[in-house]
Amino acid sequence: MPTQYTVADDESLTVQLVQAIADAADVDPVDLSPPLYDVVDPEALEALFAPTDGGTTRRGRIEFSYAAYRVTVSVAGGSEHQITIAVSEADDETTQPRSRERAPDRIHGRQSSTLESPRQSDGV
Repeated sequence: MPTQYTVADDESLTVQLVQAIADAADVDPVDLSPPLYDVVDPEALEALFAPTDGGTTRRGRIEFSYAAYRVTVSVAGGSEHQITIAVSEADDETTQPRSRERAPDRIHGRQSSTLESPRQSDGV
């Protein structure tokens, strides 16, 4: 069962993400291996989940594998900009090493994302 975390407004998504994974792995955040930036671009995540220039909230989710875990970062949109992180143990298929020839298929099968910018009405 995934562990859910809500990102606090006064902390960065990256800090909360590292803490969530460290909690799931029962290690100190500085002991995470590999470092998060070896798996996903933290600056890109921050940018994807930041409010738009107009202040409206994006909605969507990104999933990726980190070590033996499946990590989902999502935001539902609406009036509040509430980002949720879910960390669960990955199934055997996502953690099994495969040959280099199969890597692109494995990557496409393991990672997915959906982000949307809010639509503006025709009068705006």
